[in-house]
Amino acid sequence: MSDSNFPGLDRLIEMLERTTKRAVVVGYPAATGAEQHPGSDITNAQLAARLSFGDPENGLEARPFIPQGIENGQKQIQDVLAHGLRRAARGDGSVDSAYEAAGLAAVAAVQREVRKGNFAPNKPETIARKGSSRPLIDEGNLIQSTTSEVRDARSQ
Repeated sequence: MSDSNFPGLDRLIEMLERTTKRAVVVGYPAATGAEQHPGSDITNAQLAARLSFGDPENGLEARPFIPQGIENGQKQIQDVLAHGLRRAARGDGSVDSAYEAAGLAAVAAVQREVRKGNFAPNKPETIARKGSSRPLIDEGNLIQSTTSEVRDARSQ
């Protein structure tokens, strides 16, 4: 920080510099995505990718729940981030805490999309096997493992 006569301005400049160095990832990063999905031979990250992008060879339609969730929750996520950054600018919080709050808002948006989104319906045999017509939700393990991480933006 510089030794100027404007400590508030100095804090704001420092905060703005820090915001360009941070990023939020949402989904199934290494820490949680590498966990084995219960009852299967794939990880949560692999299952999320398969469900999101589809698996045409096995008759699975794409259900892009992460990008749809982020898009549908964009306003709320931006509002949470803006509020956190305003607090950081006043010295009442940090850039990382603002990004962490935005990450939690993004996770909530993705989970909401899984629960309420408009996706291709399950096939009759899938409904019979799992006992539900709701796409993407079986026992809830995948949705519960959705998370976010604040990272160094240069590592993206």
